[in-house]
Amino acid sequence: MLKLYGEKRINRIMDGCGEWIKSIEERFGLPSAALKAVLRQELSQIDLIDLAADQAVIAYWRFYRLLGRAPRFGKRDSSTGYTQVFAATAIDSLNFAFDRQLTDARSLGLFIDHKLQKTNPSDLHMIWQMLHRDRFFNLLCAALTLIAAADEMNGTTDFSRYTPLQWQLTFSRYNADTRRITRYGQQAYSGYQSYL
Repeated sequence: MLKLYGEKRINRIMDGCGEWIKSIEERFGLPSAALKAVLRQELSQIDLIDLAADQAVIAYWRFYRLLGRAPRFGKRDSSTGYTQVFAATAIDSLNFAFDRQLTDARSLGLFIDHKLQKTNPSDLHMIWQMLHRDRFFNLLCAALTLIAAADEMNGTTDFSRYTPLQWQLTFSRYNADTRRITRYGQQAYSGYQSYL
């Protein structure tokens, strides 16, 4: 399948996101190299199918608004943005961050008075749109997803003590609902090492 981003464009995007990635590291303690590895890995894989999936989600929510209810068919969620995060995954990661008091909804521009829920159409749509439109929010949710994955897989987010296997497990979990190291995790770890 035709990839959307060539090496030169990926490098320009990576450079453009550099300050955001640095600020995320300072705020949450996730090494910049880890977020850069995921960003490069995802950018290099985005293709026309990903664009079609995004368009299907946009169409779903348009029909939802027109009908005033969920359509009988369609795609409610897709991995989107530079880091290809699903809204449902972002909601889990945001709730993890809120529960651990790593951040709060208002500081992220979420003016809500309830806990985010994947089953709540308004929450799912809002988060998907933010992931799709806001590059910083997309990177931020990718970082929180990595932190939540690290905690789930390794029981700690003390990244200064991480072994290669712990990093590979974390990257694998970022990309899939798995308990083992995947090829994605190995490739992302290789990218991580190149940014150290």
